[in-house]
Amino acid sequence: MLWHLFLIPLAVANELITLSPDVDSLESTDDASESDLFVGDSLICNSVECYPKIFEATKEWQTIKPAQHLPGGLDIRMNLDTGLKEAKLGPEASDVKFATKEVNTVEETTEYEFSKDFTKVKQALEDKKYDLVESTLDDLVDFAHDYKHGYKIVVHELPLLKQLMFGPHIPIQIKETSARILTGCVRNNPPVLEYINEHDPSLVTQIFNSLDSIISSPLDHDSTGLVKRLLSIVHALVSNKPTEINEDTLSRLYRLRDKQIKMRVLEILSSVYQNLSPEAGPLSKRSLDETNVQKWFNEFATLIQDSDVDELHIREFFNSMYNIKKELGKAVKVDPSFLNWLSEEGEKRLERLHDKLSVRDSEQDDFDHRFVESRHLVFGNPMAHRMKHFADEL
Repeated sequence: MLWHLFLIPLAVANELITLSPDVDSLESTDDASESDLFVGDSLICNSVECYPKIFEATKEWQTIKPAQHLPGGLDIRMNLDTGLKEAKLGPEASDVKFATKEVNTVEETTEYEFSKDFTKVKQALEDKKYDLVESTLDDLVDFAHDYKHGYKIVVHELPLLKQLMFGPHIPIQIKETSARILTGCVRNNPPVLEYINEHDPSLVTQIFNSLDSIISSPLDHDSTGLVKRLLSIVHALVSNKPTEINEDTLSRLYRLRDKQIKMRVLEILSSVYQNLSPEAGPLSKRSLDETNVQKWFNEFATLIQDSDVDELHIREFFNSMYNIKKELGKAVKVDPSFLNWLSEEGEKRLERLHDKLSVRDSEQDDFDHRFVESRHLVFGNPMAHRMKHFADEL
């Protein structure tokens, strides 16, 4: 009877609910504590933290927070250990391929469902009715997160969005809202990334130029928000073209005291280091020389030890450090504090791997195995790993 009690929840945990990509509206999670939340245009805040209003899905399972809106096409499950709902991107199957083929048939000159809205924006901008520009753009933000709508917006309106983001006389609030729209369009939307890479390959460079201009003056609340939006766009775009970054600008941004900006800078660099491939060539021959690699390796090592860093970022930063160390070996030095953290964290993950009662997550298990083994094999002395493995067998 006890086995039945364990088997039933395990079966439930493996059942996934997939939201159809054809759903045009965004679904919101239900939670009893939602009345205690402050829901803004792009953020939801409680007494402890703020988080994005639109759930930002990745290939990893992530907890759905109260009142977050869910884009269509996600896999959803209930984590029986925590009792919380989790979601991730659905499998890249035939539906996604069909969707990509369908949206790629959009022509730049055709009318579409948001043509009137953006025509209103253009006219209001010409008349310098900035409040009308801002309110009209704000009404379009949520639609940008839908992969079909996002693609159509980029195909038809990318030049306008760039004008609004980079124009020297455009109010900062309009710049930020325009960047929010483009962020929604590029996030988790491969057809959009392909379109931009083909039709506007210099966009990342233009964004870095804008960032240079913004941080040449002291940042206030609005300009800080714009910087974060622009970095999010860069992060999405460099996933396809990892060498197209301006490291000097990233270094200047990283010296700012804003923790979220630091996190976004490391996310961008993590995309570079995680996308190593034979086609890209050895890391030592890439645009980042070994001195700068050491610098960013140290920053990864410091931030990864922060207790506020979530599991997703731990994986991103660790995998980057793993790739750097594997590629450059002894040329990259490892700080003792990181090795101590790695050892302590490795023990926790090893204990979790040995826990036979927990619901298994194959991706998490694979990462934990890699994490534990890397302590000596990659970041330390490989002989120590062999000796420890031999002692464990005895």
